[in-house]
Amino acid sequence: MKTPRFLLGAAVLFWGVQSGRLALAVPMAIALEGWHWTAARWEIAPIGFQRVADVCTWTFLIAAGYLTFSLGMPVPVLRILEWLPVMVAPLVLAQLYSTAGRIELAALFTSLRGARGSRWARVQVDLAPAYAVVCALAAGAANHRTPAYFGGVTLLLLWALWTVRPPRAVGTWLAAAVLSVALGYAGHHGLAQLQAALVNYAIDYLNANLTRTDPYRASTDIGHIGELKNSDRILLRVSLAGETRTPLLLHRASYDVYTNATWLARDAPFEMLPGQEGARWVLAASEASGRAVTVSESFPQGRGVLALATGAVEIHGLAGADMKRNRLGTVQVERQPGIARYAMEVADAAYARDAPGAYDLRVPATEAAAVEDLVSRLGLRTMNATDALEVLKHHFDRSFRYSTYRAGRARESTPLADFLLRTKSGHCEYFATATVLIARAIGIPARYGTGFSVQEWSELEQSYVVRERHAHAWARVHLDGAWRDFDTTPPQWFVEEAQQASAWEPLRDLWAWLEWEIGIWRAGEGERSVPGWLLALVVPLVAVLAWRVHRAGGFVRRHAAVAHIDERTRQGADSPFYRIEAHLAALGCARMPHEPSGEWIDRAARALIGLEVEPLRRLLELHYRYRFDPEGLDDSGRDALAAGVTQWLGAARSLAQRGV
Repeated sequence: MKTPRFLLGAAVLFWGVQSGRLALAVPMAIALEGWHWTAARWEIAPIGFQRVADVCTWTFLIAAGYLTFSLGMPVPVLRILEWLPVMVAPLVLAQLYSTAGRIELAALFTSLRGARGSRWARVQVDLAPAYAVVCALAAGAANHRTPAYFGGVTLLLLWALWTVRPPRAVGTWLAAAVLSVALGYAGHHGLAQLQAALVNYAIDYLNANLTRTDPYRASTDIGHIGELKNSDRILLRVSLAGETRTPLLLHRASYDVYTNATWLARDAPFEMLPGQEGARWVLAASEASGRAVTVSESFPQGRGVLALATGAVEIHGLAGADMKRNRLGTVQVERQPGIARYAMEVADAAYARDAPGAYDLRVPATEAAAVEDLVSRLGLRTMNATDALEVLKHHFDRSFRYSTYRAGRARESTPLADFLLRTKSGHCEYFATATVLIARAIGIPARYGTGFSVQEWSELEQSYVVRERHAHAWARVHLDGAWRDFDTTPPQWFVEEAQQASAWEPLRDLWAWLEWEIGIWRAGEGERSVPGWLLALVVPLVAVLAWRVHRAGGFVRRHAAVAHIDERTRQGADSPFYRIEAHLAALGCARMPHEPSGEWIDRAARALIGLEVEPLRRLLELHYRYRFDPEGLDDSGRDALAAGVTQWLGAARSLAQRGV
């Protein structure tokens, strides 16, 4: 299909409006449509088209690499598509301003280059219609969810189809167009709604891990049968200052109601935490001890729960963020998506924001019997609170073991009762839940806390790293007027988890470190900035490739006013194909100085009924190889060209004698 006049310019302007790059789109549109008003053409050899295609390819690869490493997936997919009209424009302009008017497939696919015997290598294609489609797709990559995009694409499509409408069925064509637009809009609107639903579902599914803590609900794996496996993925980087020691517990959220293997936070709405000057938030009116903890993590959605050390009294480093806190000590932040680095000052006194409530002493009836059995056997009610907790911890250390594997349990008991009375083996959620309920049974207010344990030092990153498998649960008990962390999980749990690490962990850590460093650089540079070193690579690359095109003899300017060029000084000036040009000129179908070869042949075929077009195209391909390919034609190729010209002229003269 021949591209309608001004369609390319309109498509580029549509892209410019949708992408916000109209200042760039206007000169591009003028260049793409300017060939209609100038007689200047360039005779570009096949090797010249190949060089131009190479420039576009390398531009695409450099841009794709830069966007991928600077923005992170999946953003680069849309951003690369958004810039595609600019990357492909040189190749389309080369075609439009060339005498050939088309481009061989060998220029687009390196696998076809040098394949002299392949008929596909020399097949010529018109890139203009495909370029209009690229502009429409790139305009959609801007992702403006307005009817303007659908309307623009519809107008461009109807514009293109109008040129090939049936001449005697305009009314039918218009009716079909209106019906198609109506059905297309309905489908477009429905697909947009379906996409939004799928995106929301995918986000929830892919992020259903410990990096997105639900401050109101913690579903445990208590009762899970089989092996529990947490990944080696690094979630946090932690730096410690002062006399801060490890293991260090970073608290995310606390819960006060246990039911059916799930911990809930009841009556715990979030309240806005007022920020101080210099991006500071004060959590408690207490003097800092000089100990400091700095945490770096990624918030892809811009919202998350902070990992805070016990006794954190002040947070700073989150400029432009909104911070909320609930009565259980969970702190939620909303900020710009990306990497966040926040520091906290830690006090010697424990965190004592709120007083215990009724929920903090409640033991579910389903677990009361098993809890009471252990309390009675250990005699915990006869001791003071501090001694009772020490005895409980010693009992767990001596009589229980840590395990991520669970076999089937007795049907007559709950999973937690089975853990306390029979198996005496489980992961941290068992120990934390049992400790909370036992503490409550002897009158000590307690809550279930979740977060991470900081213990692993990374020589590569020169900081502590926290992996997904380092997620931890423990009890928070209220003693001496403050909430204190109380962890009864046997300390060897950390080592046992590390022993199950994948053999590929070092390689994954290296890749994670590279991604992290790039993310840090991106956060500092901004996603739309272009570093100078990138331009330093692109400019020499384009210059070298342009020089290679020039050296290959790919560009020779041709203009109607310079017909005096001595053809005898040029390669292929003795081509037999000029006999065909002379014959067609004698029949009134001379080639115009500015006319591409493909259009000239099509015009001659329309004027001279019965003219064999396909043999003529094949002879034209041989002629261009003879004229412009630095390797030229071998003897067999020149013989084939001469024989083909003689045969075609004989058939044409015979046709003329019969008066066809």
